[in-house]
Amino acid sequence: MPIRRLNYTKRKKLTGEQVRVRLTPSNNGAPRAFEAYLKLSPGLPGDARVFVEAYLTSPATRMRFDFGSVDAIQPPPLETRRLHEFHEDMPAPLFRVKVTDVRETPGRLLADAQKIRPVDPDEKPDQRRGILFTSWRDNDGPVWELEFEDPRGPQLFIDKTADPHHDLPGTPEFRALVYPEIIRRSLTWVLIDEEGKCIEDPEFWHGRWLNFPRDAFGFREAPPASGADSAEKRMWIDEAVKWCSQKAGLCRSIAPQEESE
Repeated sequence: MPIRRLNYTKRKKLTGEQVRVRLTPSNNGAPRAFEAYLKLSPGLPGDARVFVEAYLTSPATRMRFDFGSVDAIQPPPLETRRLHEFHEDMPAPLFRVKVTDVRETPGRLLADAQKIRPVDPDEKPDQRRGILFTSWRDNDGPVWELEFEDPRGPQLFIDKTADPHHDLPGTPEFRALVYPEIIRRSLTWVLIDEEGKCIEDPEFWHGRWLNFPRDAFGFREAPPASGADSAEKRMWIDEAVKWCSQKAGLCRSIAPQEESE
């Protein structure tokens, strides 16, 4: 049974209609800035403080910006909204908005929005609806890691020392050995870790990944219902991974080639 989480703090959740963030276009390598469009709940105290944070969990990076109060939103000057802590070889940051109390319990969180993905004018349209996002960084040991923090979908991080020329994703060996595990972990995240949430919402990536075996490789077995037990879900995931691997010809792609006489 899913665990019901109660909000005893009465904290308000800000929606996508209340909070929007847009990055400024790239400009000859200069740090990019951002614009935040805030339309906060009328029930919040007018003198409550408003902060906007840009952040990444890996590598851990954060910048915080004071946007004044609920009744007097005051963005900092553009030059002080430049994201100089986020370098070009890092993924685009996510954003969060926090509204904090200044009366009864100064600093107490009254409202927030998490994991806000900014509109990026430099991003190509086909990238916005992608299913796997690949970046290079120092993984401190592992050749690759998969994370689910980005609201766009799973992020594959490849170690930049192991792959300085960004060639690995296109090699048959990498595709055969890594991609089935990426499919397995992503489907497990959607069906088991997230308990099938958001699969019907087109704004989230969960449904696109759940339908990936069918859409990309013709897998016809319908996924189990969100209320099914974990064993049934894992069995479906196993079958989906096997099907995709077979249809993609991954074993044949790295099998030794017979020498012709």
